[in-house]
Amino acid sequence: MATATYNISTYLLDRANIHYTVTKMCLLLDLKKFSELATDVFDEQVRVDYTSLLGGELYTISGG
Repeated sequence: MATATYNISTYLLDRANIHYTVTKMCLLLDLKKFSELATDVFDEQVRVDYTSLLGGELYTISGG
């Protein structure tokens, strides 16, 4: 298993990106801009990794 380093800079960047995405999602929902929501916030596929919590392997969720 590879060990990843997670420093304060990475944490702050991740936090800012999450905040930006959630804020953008809420704004687009409020403005009823659903096509932009689909292209700017969501993706066709999402890779999910719960291996450190539940074990097992990564899996992919595909949108319809």
